[in-house]
Amino acid sequence: MAANLLRNPLRFLHARTLLSLLLVPLAACGLSGQAGAQVTAIYSFTGGNDGDGPSFPPIQASDGNLYGIADGGANGYGVLYRCTLGGSLTPLVEFPGSGASSGSSGPLTQASNGYLYGTDGAAGADGILFQSSLAGSASSVYSFTGGSDGIASGPDLLQGPNEYLYGTSIYGGTLTSGSWGIVFKIDLNGNFSIVHSFNGSR
Repeated sequence: MAANLLRNPLRFLHARTLLSLLLVPLAACGLSGQAGAQVTAIYSFTGGNDGDGPSFPPIQASDGNLYGIADGGANGYGVLYRCTLGGSLTPLVEFPGSGASSGSSGPLTQASNGYLYGTDGAAGADGILFQSSLAGSASSVYSFTGGSDGIASGPDLLQGPNEYLYGTSIYGGTLTSGSWGIVFKIDLNGNFSIVHSFNGSR
């Protein structure tokens, strides 16, 4: 049974989009740079519990499977899925839909602890940063307040060699001249800090 977590209604692709994107990056399939290479769809979304099209390209996790987020799903607010390279797809996390923002703000990232991380701009008041195991056990790691930390706005998270996750947020900052956005870091326990506040100059 898919776990419930967060809303994810961001729609970049039409319903029932063929999962050609599951073959990206092509280098993972040995197709990169080859003239005349063919891309084959390995799964077609049905618009049911599996969702109605991917919001972002998936990532290949340490278990060799592909993980991503699709619109729709059982609750209609998005679903985090797992798909094998052979095209067998399993919905893992159904987003229940709370808040009133644009949903997931970027693709997933797998951290050194094996968990998948992402941001959801629709959960809570100003979005959250969440984690999910590869089995679909999901939870919130940090809730954005809309203050100096801004809102969950993506794009994707990156993990540095110091184990921290780094990302950006709009409308946040510590400058008196205005809220122009920030670069932030957060450890895997949810301890959040601002690395840089943008000043709005060009």
